[in-house]
Amino acid sequence: MRRTLIIGTGLLLVIGLCLNASTDIGRNDGLPDRAFDAKAWREGDRRVRGAMVADLEKRQLLIGASKQAVIKLLGAPDASDTLGPRLEYDVDLGLRTGPWGLGGTWLFNTTVRFDTLSGTACEVRTHD
Repeated sequence: MRRTLIIGTGLLLVIGLCLNASTDIGRNDGLPDRAFDAKAWREGDRRVRGAMVADLEKRQLLIGASKQAVIKLLGAPDASDTLGPRLEYDVDLGLRTGPWGLGGTWLFNTTVRFDTLSGTACEVRTHD
């Protein structure tokens, strides 16, 4: 009886560890990166933007640009007005929340921050 209890407990522990390892919180849908394309960004949805955001940040295409130039390149912001010190764009990096990714889309924003003295873009970063 005691041996069965020990084996059963060990088996449950192994199963629990396997299930925990496979929950995949932050699971990636395998969204491939692609080169930034201004027209595709403006016309695309948040998944299209998410595929291009790494290239946009890496190439620093917006650094030093005026707010008007950024809006012309990226289009109107999604999550901010155009009067403040930053513009925010919704992006989907292909990550999911919850066990096995069943919690839904993990939403991110790409924020373009502007220097208050020069009025030019000084930072582009993507965050949740």
